[in-house]
Amino acid sequence: MSTTKNKGGRPPRAPGEKLQRINLTLRPSLLFGLEVVARDRRTSLSQAAEYLIEQQLRSYEVEGAPAMELLDAAAGVMRDNLARGNPLVAKQPKDAEEVTSVLLASPSGRAFFMPESLQSPSERYFRYFYARLLSIARDALGGSDDPALLTPMMVVMSALARPDLLDHMYASAQDAEQKGITVDEAAATMYESIKATAATA
Repeated sequence: MSTTKNKGGRPPRAPGEKLQRINLTLRPSLLFGLEVVARDRRTSLSQAAEYLIEQQLRSYEVEGAPAMELLDAAAGVMRDNLARGNPLVAKQPKDAEEVTSVLLASPSGRAFFMPESLQSPSERYFRYFYARLLSIARDALGGSDDPALLTPMMVVMSALARPDLLDHMYASAQDAEQKGITVDEAAATMYESIKATAATA
């Protein structure tokens, strides 16, 4: 048994971050190992599992980089996005970790940040869909400051800090994919829907 002082409990979470429950089936030998770690650290089995997973994420490499760096990169995207400013998002760059945690709790957020080589076809479709949607909004805006064009652009950008909105886009993309609609058509339809909603708001 370790002679170092054990730190009990779970590492602090980002503000607003909620725990998610999963069912885990283990071989008896691994369950025993997990119990050993839990007792040594004076924590619960779930806290010990979280600790071991976090340790492994620091060394396990995906696309040539530690998996933990993927989480850091996601927070970096959020930080840059929030730094641009958007009146539809009441968050600041300092809130990037919190926003990232909330986003990664949803299928749409995980799809958005999943490494390209590991994306499912539906996740890949969604990434292309969002990129095309952003491109359409950007092209429509051009250099204009017309609110009718500026608002849709802000709505699309704010999706990366609003899981509810990103989930809506994800559901629309999945529906379009199942119907065999091309990414360009699906993104154009979504843009027109956002523009129409903004015009009546």
